[in-house]
Amino acid sequence: MALFQLQGSLRIGNGLGFGAANQAGLGETPAATPYPEKLVKLFPVEGVGLTTLVVGLGGSLLALSVILTILIAAGVFVVRMFATKPTNGGKSDWWAVGIATVSYFMYAVSVGAFSTFGNPQALATSMGVIIGIWTFVVPFFPTKS
Repeated sequence: MALFQLQGSLRIGNGLGFGAANQAGLGETPAATPYPEKLVKLFPVEGVGLTTLVVGLGGSLLALSVILTILIAAGVFVVRMFATKPTNGGKSDWWAVGIATVSYFMYAVSVGAFSTFGNPQALATSMGVIIGIWTFVVPFFPTKS
């Protein structure tokens, strides 16, 4: 099944990193996982495209926007649960799953999924600062290799 082919694909330090010494896992895995690899693998890109649906379909209906955002976040959670599970068995990287899910909610708020919730300008400004700090700090969280 296609869903189980995701196992290990988003696991930090799985050998599918960046750089000349680690092209598609052809070189040796570095001792420490590079910051850009952690940053890229912890961003929930699978939910980003669907969030435009929330903004478009939800429109001024806050309840519909919230429901759609929660459904997409649940999808991100499930995909990440399988994608961070080692290919040889074991447990999912729950730190990475949680970080990706929180990151998705932050992204959804920042692009206006809840545009009728409060002052949109103040929300965008505050989310810009919060996401900037989150993006810098999150790769330093402990994750399984």
